[in-house]
Amino acid sequence: MYRRILVGVDGSKTAQRALASAIDLAARFGAELVVVSVQPIRAGAVERLVRTAVRASDEERALRALLAAAESSARAAGVPGVETALLAGDPAEEILAFARRCSPDVIVVGGRGLSFGTRPALGSTSRRLVHESGCPVLVVPLFGPGGPGGGPAAPVRGRPAPGRRRARRRAAAQA
Repeated sequence: MYRRILVGVDGSKTAQRALASAIDLAARFGAELVVVSVQPIRAGAVERLVRTAVRASDEERALRALLAAAESSARAAGVPGVETALLAGDPAEEILAFARRCSPDVIVVGGRGLSFGTRPALGSTSRRLVHESGCPVLVVPLFGPGGPGGGPAAPVRGRPAPGRRRARRRAAAQA
């Protein structure tokens, strides 16, 4: 079913889970695994860019080490072919462009990465990939179906979901 799997990693816990899922899929299907990481380019004044140049080179080294560790893990799990790529720019745009070039059968990403978006359910990168990718996207959550403890998911306290609020309003209006 899968011949080529693309996975995005950024060092976050959800990206680690996404990598583990992608390695498992690649090993099961005998698929090639392509691991990408994107170093975000921070826009701003020239002075700010100069100040962050040292930090950016440290970040690049960390991402290269992350990719090397991912490749090692995949090879140890028996994945037949592993390719890595370090990209630079907006994570969603770069992953989408890379996916268009390498034609994966599926893209695997974590639901929340190191660049925090404004939406509670999905990060901005995973949201864009789901909506704009030309192939299926598997979004791996931080916790499994049982939540952080592994047991049944605990009920969420606070405001009810939007659908429930509407249902409550309709029921109250009808009463």
